[in-house]
Amino acid sequence: MLPAFTLSLFQMTLCCAWCARRCWRCCAPTTSSSARARGLTNRAVHFRHALKNTLLPVITVSASQVGGLIPSRSITETVFQWPGMGQLFIQSVQFATSR
Repeated sequence: MLPAFTLSLFQMTLCCAWCARRCWRCCAPTTSSSARARGLTNRAVHFRHALKNTLLPVITVSASQVGGLIPSRSITETVFQWPGMGQLFIQSVQFATSR
């Protein structure tokens, strides 16, 4: 449980920061005033308008962070002494460089 929490902590904070920043922009009075003028409730504005505009950059950033997950996974497995794919990755690199 702790290795999974360790790996996901940085990813979670990054996604939360992106979400908060984008949602702050999308829910600004200048951008959401047209939706509110049509008579939509705050909830409808948040889910229909802001959520769509917020999730696109979050998904993009999350997908780009997958590449950084491999080295962090290796370090986490070494620290917690839990063998897994990170250890196999390090062994394969060591084997390839020793030839």
